Amino acid sequence: MVTASRQWLVVRESLPVFARVMNNTMESISVRGPRLNVLAVLAFNDPACTAIAPALGAHHGLMCEGAEQALAAVERDFPPDVVIIDSRLPDAEGLPEEVARRQPGKAISFVWLGQPGGTLPPDFSGQITYPPSAAEVEQLLWQLSRDPSAGVRPLRKSS
Repeated sequence: MVTASRQWLVVRESLPVFARVMNNTMESISVRGPRLNVLAVLAFNDPACTAIAPALGAHHGLMCEGAEQALAAVERDFPPDVVIIDSRLPDAEGLPEEVARRQPGKAISFVWLGQPGGTLPPDFSGQITYPPSAAEVEQLLWQLSRDPSAGVRPLRKSS
């Protein structure tokens, strides 16, 4: 088995010309952020939403059909960093508050999966238009993994 330090040595040895050209200075560039726990909550098993699944490949993804399944997963053992919520769900706008109540103190980004031209509800920090493309979902998750605070919005207080 090759260890991480051994892999680094192999990579470094294979790039001696690059290191000389750059005056023996190499910058570390991170092209991928940390893996996120992504919960996709869909209204029903919709083939148009299957584009979400490949976009979750670089992350820990869980797709649920309806709020009941999603809330059960959050309570059991899936603390989400990002929750994608289908606007066609009954009480979709109330779901962020329910998820946050089950994960107190955790910073969670809520993403609205809605119709083009629709408005973004108050507790949501991002929007994907229906039907979603894998590229659109990947781009959003990449942005959130690079700067998680960019997508986190405090929940409004219920009166």
